Amino acid sequence: MNPLCSIFQIYYDQKSFDKLDRGFIPLDNSNNNADGWFEFKPILNYLNNHELDDDIWYGFLSPSFHNKTGVTSVNISQIIEHHHHFADVALLHTGWDQICYFKNLWEQGEIWHPGLKSLSQDFINKIDYGVDIDNLVTDLTSSVFSNYIIAKKRYWIEWKYLANKFFSYIKYNEEKLGVTLTPYGNNNNQYPIKTFVQERFVSLILKPNKFKVIAIDQSFGSPVHTRIFQDDEQTKELLRKCDFLKNQYRTTSNPQFLKDYYDTRSKIKFNAPVL
Repeated sequence: MNPLCSIFQIYYDQKSFDKLDRGFIPLDNSNNNADGWFEFKPILNYLNNHELDDDIWYGFLSPSFHNKTGVTSVNISQIIEHHHHFADVALLHTGWDQICYFKNLWEQGEIWHPGLKSLSQDFINKIDYGVDIDNLVTDLTSSVFSNYIIAKKRYWIEWKYLANKFFSYIKYNEEKLGVTLTPYGNNNNQYPIKTFVQERFVSLILKPNKFKVIAIDQSFGSPVHTRIFQDDEQTKELLRKCDFLKNQYRTTSNPQFLKDYYDTRSKIKFNAPVL
């Protein structure tokens, strides 16, 4: 692996270990997988127990990373080599179409995981983090799924702060929140809602635009989620335009861009999923 990078890939058992990209550093989660935190716990444990280097890029990826993104350790090494001096954060997207379409990942999440937004806002309010989810606008440069993010120390320090606060928040409300389930794909497939909250921390951290972000554009040649969108070029073009307009709004705060985003979004045929 590139000496500029310390990229870990998490595994749960022998089967997931066998899927790992050998260019990444294996990170064992076999003793914690039953607690419903999935990748969150080994990431937080690592950050709480290791001092990070200011100039190294760190990442903590799931065993499904390549299957979901098509990206390898070699690709990441090349990306970091090229952008090392010009950026702090690299986002590696899966689900690009949903990030483009929805105003933010909580609007998206509420469709798939009912109850996500209210739980997230309650946590944000409890720690006085100063974000109103209903008014938050995100795009491909400020959102990512599954913690597929490679970043320098500054980002992970902020993530660790949020993660420790969230871990304590869930633990304090364990009887109510620690076992709360939400659909993942359908009502027959239920997962702890806490895991879907934590994977949206990136949007909270990147909201103030204080990091230099590169987002790898995977919209060209990538399919859309046919359960909710039509998979055709017109839809893809409209989705890209939605993201462009949201980015312009985030950059300028000009409300016309947000209006144009909603006008563009209204032209996309959207089928709400039946869970």
